[in-house]
Amino acid sequence: NSNENAAANALQKSSSRKLTWIGLRYDQGDFRWGDGTEVSFTYWAKSQPQNSQRGYAALMRKKTGKWQTNAANSKRSFFCSIPVYNNVK
Repeated sequence: NSNENAAANALQKSSSRKLTWIGLRYDQGDFRWGDGTEVSFTYWAKSQPQNSQRGYAALMRKKTGKWQTNAANSKRSFFCSIPVYNNVK
């Protein structure tokens, strides 16, 4: 969602990396998250996505937080999301 995208972009701005993998990849005719879930929010840069074919994934641009596609075998930094559970009783 837009809040998660803004938080990821804020983290990215504190790094020296201009492009960061966000876990979105092209598979089976559509973009899906790394865990296979469907995409409910997008923030593509102008003229994106390009190269919508198997083996491509999405990167976040540091300056704008917008997304672009690139070959998934490119070496880049990445974001990782971990669910947090509150089991306090």
